[in-house]
Amino acid sequence: MDEDYKAMEHLEDVDVIYEPNDDVTGPRHLSYSCAEALNCHDFDLHQYDDMPTSDSRTPLSPDKHNIAKYKNTLKMLLPWRRRVRDPLVCPVDYAGFFSILFHRWVNPVLSKAIKGPLNVTDLWACPETDRADRNTARFERLWNEEYETNGRSASLGRVVRRFVATRTMIAVLLMTTGQICEFLGVALGLRYTLEYVESGDTDILYGCMLALSLFGAILIRSMFTSIVWYMAARTGVRLRSAALAFFFKKVLKLRNLQDKSVGEIVNICAADGQRMFDSCIYCVIPMSSPILALLCAGYTVYLVGPVALLGTAVFILFVPLQAMLGRLAGRLRDSVATYTNQRVRMTNEMIQYIKLIKMYAWEYSFARVIIAIRKKERKLLEKAGFLQAVSLGTAPMVSLLASVTTLTVHTLTGHDITVSKAFTIVAVFDVMRFLIISTPFAIKSMVETGVSLERIKEILLMEERVSIAGHPENPEDAILINNATFAWDSTKVESRTGKNEGTTEDGTLLPNGNIAKDKEGIHENQIYVNTLFDIDLHIVKGQLIGICGAVGSGKTSLISAILNQMQLVAGDIAVDGKFAYAAQQPWIINATVRDNIVFGSLFDKKKYQHVLSVCCLLPDLDILPNGDQTEIGERGINVSGGQKQRINLARALYSDRDIYLLDDPLSAVDVHVGKHIFDNLIKGALSTKSVLFVTHQLQYLQECDEILMLANGLIVERGTHDKLMELEADYANLIQTFHSEEEEEENFPDVLPLSEKEAREFEKQMFRERTHSSLSISSIRTVDSVLLEDDEIDGRLTKEEEKAEGIVSWRTYHHYVKAAGGYFLMLFVTVLFILSVGFISFGVFWLSVWLRAGSGVSTLYIVWRVLA
Repeated sequence: MDEDYKAMEHLEDVDVIYEPNDDVTGPRHLSYSCAEALNCHDFDLHQYDDMPTSDSRTPLSPDKHNIAKYKNTLKMLLPWRRRVRDPLVCPVDYAGFFSILFHRWVNPVLSKAIKGPLNVTDLWACPETDRADRNTARFERLWNEEYETNGRSASLGRVVRRFVATRTMIAVLLMTTGQICEFLGVALGLRYTLEYVESGDTDILYGCMLALSLFGAILIRSMFTSIVWYMAARTGVRLRSAALAFFFKKVLKLRNLQDKSVGEIVNICAADGQRMFDSCIYCVIPMSSPILALLCAGYTVYLVGPVALLGTAVFILFVPLQAMLGRLAGRLRDSVATYTNQRVRMTNEMIQYIKLIKMYAWEYSFARVIIAIRKKERKLLEKAGFLQAVSLGTAPMVSLLASVTTLTVHTLTGHDITVSKAFTIVAVFDVMRFLIISTPFAIKSMVETGVSLERIKEILLMEERVSIAGHPENPEDAILINNATFAWDSTKVESRTGKNEGTTEDGTLLPNGNIAKDKEGIHENQIYVNTLFDIDLHIVKGQLIGICGAVGSGKTSLISAILNQMQLVAGDIAVDGKFAYAAQQPWIINATVRDNIVFGSLFDKKKYQHVLSVCCLLPDLDILPNGDQTEIGERGINVSGGQKQRINLARALYSDRDIYLLDDPLSAVDVHVGKHIFDNLIKGALSTKSVLFVTHQLQYLQECDEILMLANGLIVERGTHDKLMELEADYANLIQTFHSEEEEEENFPDVLPLSEKEAREFEKQMFRERTHSSLSISSIRTVDSVLLEDDEIDGRLTKEEEKAEGIVSWRTYHHYVKAAGGYFLMLFVTVLFILSVGFISFGVFWLSVWLRAGSGVSTLYIVWRVLA
């Protein structure tokens, strides 16, 4: 885990994420996340002012349109190059032609793999030309140029073609060369070899030359094909990493996901990147095949005359059929993506709200819904697999059918056929079979890639989060908001009737379907739901501002507006400083307590101990089995709500920011702990910082420098505690109600408090129960075994995966066979493969028997007379 966070040591921007809660009446929007922290160095509202964004489409420096940029690549054409001695540098970019041709540069890793299992340290660093940051910058520049030229009608496919154009053309050229070598080996080498055998010539040297030429042609074809696969795979890796990294970068800048779900975003990253990789692999072959098809057709015509065009016509008829099958398979896979998105979305919701589902015993209901979606998805996948099987099954018979058609018509017209010509025609048509086999894969990958690019393009065209804040003129001001109105982005949801739900007759969206039209804002064809109105806020550096109000009054929305998460409809906002945000719903990552607090910053022991002290975490570290090295489960499943909130506050304090936005941070902690945090953290450690303190614990407001009371998105009262109490308005009534509730609670019988030792033992027991409940059911045997396992892993929820070494056992093969349908189905498929190979071999054998019976004409004539 420490190694994972070393890459984040220079990133100190976001301390927690934003999670929408009941205090926000606006629509769902994108949260700050750990990925946001990885994207920006400083969480500053002005960080985007000079950054080239996808909306601004500021073009980067163009490529050098000369041969200089290919200088290092052209060095690979040298037969030999000096070997790189650095064990961390990947030798592929420093390998010579023969080393690349025979993949000798990978021998060091293979030799280590023979001696023992490979580790991550045995591998080289990523080559400079394959780095995601470098390829992403180029992909982004090409997209920006395309968008500036064509606007929202920009083609992402054109960007991809420009990105891979040079390497694809080289790969096509090499593949064409290899196919030509294969054609020459079959057309000339095989033909002359058969003629040499037929003639009975005893010239051994000539025969050896023919055999060597045939072997050389096939060898050259194999070497070129190997290089093409290597280039295509490397091109696909670059394209996939560049496109996904650029897509990920764009998602981080979005203001909201609009009608897209998190499941769809995950599905794009998981599936669409692989489709782009597949297109780079398969599309090279059809682009180089037309030349091969013309050579084969022309040569067969040269051998047997125009009748050979019938065999070529068989291929021509099958190519559209294969293309149609590939297109249908691609469309089915596109339909599968819809169900996959639904299934991922439903599964994500089930995991997110699993506690509620378990409480109401809805597990089976949700499981049935997910299984039903999966059945539909699987049915479409089976159809696509069936089409692919038909395509692959018909490919071998095409060359045989073309050969039989050509030879039959040729003999029926009274022409003789020799063994050398017959087998040469069969071999030439067999070379063309590769075109038939690759066509459906290429068509399917292109269709799927086109769909994927359209989905990615929809995300790239979404509105980005643009900085709305300026710098205040007075250097003493931290936040300055003048007569501002803020709005949430809304999402249009179409009903089955085709109309938008929650809209007026003219199609205008109504927030929640019942808010007046004068509270709506429309900006650049995007509809916004106004939430905060006429906000005037002046915060001087070092001030502590308390914010109170009823649920849904706009307290969290005010924090979100300052964080640039809302749309500024009117007014001005200026900010000077960097933020640390402690959300009402604490954000915890699956890491140790220390990693959650330090969060990638440089570790300072003195500062760290001070943070633990003021956040009242030292007693908790005594309870945890491994102190601050105890692993916290996903979303803090094995710690209490109060512990999560204090870790949340500790992360914010450790980041050492200028402005702290604390959204009800004391709601999940005990009264005495809340008092400690307020006195030592908010009034102590943050005394020199600007703090916005949202709270429902009204007893702390009297110690704030200024108090804001919100209602219905408006600041209805502001001032000090004494001043607001003198007004005897809403704030005074709220305080009086709060104190009366406290008095009623004091009238209840006292509960005997636990001693410090008993309280600590109780906390330890609660931690054990939470930790045990977070373990998988398969690992739970008895309570004693779980406790023993916890002692063994020493505060860690996860342990290193065990890897099996040695020969694969028969039990593993048994599981694969059972998963594939059982032994009977495996035997049936094996028999079909044997029959397929047998029939092909029998066809060639029968051709040789037929030809040995004579020229072929007499035998065919006798068969014809018998059938007549």
